[in-house]
Amino acid sequence: MDQRKKMDSAVQKRSLSWDDLLTLSTLARNGSYSATARALGLTRVTVARRMRRLEEALGYPLVEERQGAVNLTEAARQVVATAHEMNELVAGLGQRAPVGGLAGLVRVTAPEGISAFVLAPALAQLQCEHPNLRIELQATSAVLSISHKEADLAVRLARPEDGNLVAVSLAPLRYAMYAASGVAEPAQLPLTGYDRAAGLLPESHYLRTHYPDQEPALRSNSLVAQYESVRSGGARGLLPDYLARLHGGLLALPGTPTLEKPVYLVFHGAQRENALIQLVRRRIETALEAALGGA
Repeated sequence: MDQRKKMDSAVQKRSLSWDDLLTLSTLARNGSYSATARALGLTRVTVARRMRRLEEALGYPLVEERQGAVNLTEAARQVVATAHEMNELVAGLGQRAPVGGLAGLVRVTAPEGISAFVLAPALAQLQCEHPNLRIELQATSAVLSISHKEADLAVRLARPEDGNLVAVSLAPLRYAMYAASGVAEPAQLPLTGYDRAAGLLPESHYLRTHYPDQEPALRSNSLVAQYESVRSGGARGLLPDYLARLHGGLLALPGTPTLEKPVYLVFHGAQRENALIQLVRRRIETALEAALGGA
């Protein structure tokens, strides 16, 4: 059996991580741990750890480090060639859409306001364009695990620490104090805010900091409920700018500080070539950039 067949046999017989093979392939293209980490959105330590894990799985060295430079062994180059063939095969299968377009289930999770007012309309339109596509939209701020298949795509307001996940940075989520535009003295309206169970949220901290002598008269665990209480003219509250633009009729209160939070669209690195997930991802990105990036 020649060397190439031995390599193919080793890759087939052992239980290998596709993420580790992807990292090796990226290392072969970029030539250093640091450049590979930047390309994959990982840390240098994670890249090095994946290489050690892959070497242990295969049973032979893949990387040689000399004076800070990283060189692949001949065995590593054979593994990369095999991994490329496997990737092309998988990508080809993923891109062969059945009659009627792409088909399958994609699970999306996002905070309540973004789910209801931004993603629901955008994803409903996408489903109309692809009748065999099914979408589950979880409206929650809870961090559902992508690595454990609880979700395929997640809109999060903090960068994930899991090195297997890809986090695409989007336009930030901006907040301001709002009241209904027709109210005579909006600064005199009672406050609305989250309930005490959400005391650690930045929104709750904002109200405690800037309104230390005023307790919210209407508390709710629902952003939608707070939004409707402000829109009714009965309260003032800290709302995302995209919500204020949604129906109009709200006025940002002058002289009040603003709040800004980062937004990330997160998916597993192993799903980079998954045509269905990437289709939904692109539509979510477009919808979020339109909503959050608006003037």
